Amino acid sequence: MVSAAEQLAANLNFGALGKAEELKKRIWFTLGALLVYRLGTYIPLPGINPDALQDVFRNAQQGIIGLFNMFS
Repeated sequence: MVSAAEQLAANLNFGALGKAEELKKRIWFTLGALLVYRLGTYIPLPGINPDALQDVFRNAQQGIIGLFNMFS
């Protein structure tokens, strides 16, 4: 008796994946969007003080009290 994994491996057809144009377009779009997002993280935003932003994150690490101190 053949197991389910062996049946799946026997019926696996990578040629069909090569013909799936819609899938290729979606994968390339997703990879492109991820690339743009990753490159965009290195662009500094005007009007944002990096030192003040670092202080905000440092206060947030102190828990809920640090979060309340941020607003006072």
